[in-house]
Amino acid sequence: MLEKRLGKKAHITFEPFHAADVHVNQADVHKAKEILGWKPMVDLEEGVDRLVAWYMQERDWAKTVETP
Repeated sequence: MLEKRLGKKAHITFEPFHAADVHVNQADVHKAKEILGWKPMVDLEEGVDRLVAWYMQERDWAKTVETP
């Protein structure tokens, strides 16, 4: 989705797993819906659109953030 929205091909390198990496994710929002009446306000596609729009607006600042 990001490649499509940014018009760029991702450069992917595979590294050995870090001890803190999550290998399985079983996140489920059903309890939040059931107990709290919560529901997502945007779907994944719109969320990615918003993320890209934010990043493009803030990229001068965001590119200074160091990541490992």
